[in-house]
Amino acid sequence: MPNDVRMPECEQLVTVSCPASHRNATSLPCAAAHDPSRAQGSEALTAADRAPLMHLRCAMPRTATPSCDAQPMSDILSKSFDAHTGDGVLLLIPTYNERENLPRLVDAIRERLPLVQILVIDDNSPDGTGELADTIASRDERVRVLHRTKKEGLAAAYLAGFRSALASDAAVVFQMDADFSHDPRYLTPMLEGLLEADVCVGSRYVPGGGTAHWAWHRRWLSKGGGIYARTLLGIDVQDPTAGFVAFRRGALAHLVSQPIHANGYAFQIEVKARLIRAGFRLVEIPIVFPDRTRGQSKMTVDIAKEAVWQVLRLRRELGAPTAASPRTHEPD
Repeated sequence: MPNDVRMPECEQLVTVSCPASHRNATSLPCAAAHDPSRAQGSEALTAADRAPLMHLRCAMPRTATPSCDAQPMSDILSKSFDAHTGDGVLLLIPTYNERENLPRLVDAIRERLPLVQILVIDDNSPDGTGELADTIASRDERVRVLHRTKKEGLAAAYLAGFRSALASDAAVVFQMDADFSHDPRYLTPMLEGLLEADVCVGSRYVPGGGTAHWAWHRRWLSKGGGIYARTLLGIDVQDPTAGFVAFRRGALAHLVSQPIHANGYAFQIEVKARLIRAGFRLVEIPIVFPDRTRGQSKMTVDIAKEAVWQVLRLRRELGAPTAASPRTHEPD
């Protein structure tokens, strides 16, 4: 590893807010987290790529016992994925009319994680995205395509992808958009975030994150939706509607066992709320989220309305959060 790349100390990286009896189990030694031998021959991250790790933010549940009981330190250190090559990692990419973006995205992902597996989930795109995905898969053995007969919404596509992922041997599963709003350069920092957590979210609203080229009303809707979800559900996540998320296999398996009701962007809120309430650890790292440059946005007024009533429904199902010890750490 080059001498000019200085690794952050673990205390700067993240400290999970667990009960005192569990603190040793959730404090990851810096040497273990950044041992270059774990890269298995891959190149080290640049300082710019590793910078988001300086702003990790961790959320713990109010009502559930932290999952440090379920995942001892030895399990974290014996991780079966490689943050630098993508070995043991599966990316889920739902598509609907993304023909212009998909080939470029696959190439950009390959530059970052050459061994990552990719599953394209196409909802019978009229523009031929599914057929193009088949062509890409015929040339790249690490790309597969899941064809669905019709467009049934974001949640249905992801849940189908989650089940397919759990049938594979993937240790980590990502969900990401096909329109380059989720930049592949954040993949490795998010994987490294999983050294301290069960779920890692690419967040627009932690220090260092942001949006680019968004209209004022879109920023207002996004931030307002986050405040609404945090207030009603008691989840300390700054970007609850974020769609760029990495899951450890155990967290994903639990999620698939739950009754997910939301579709559209409310799905993203429900996923995070259920996992945090169940005791899984979630961290956020900063990303910059640009507006799409090709294709059309999938956001509609109906999707926004659905998010409002689905959060209310989820509040009734999960119950009101109760007071608890501090569960969030922000770096100094």
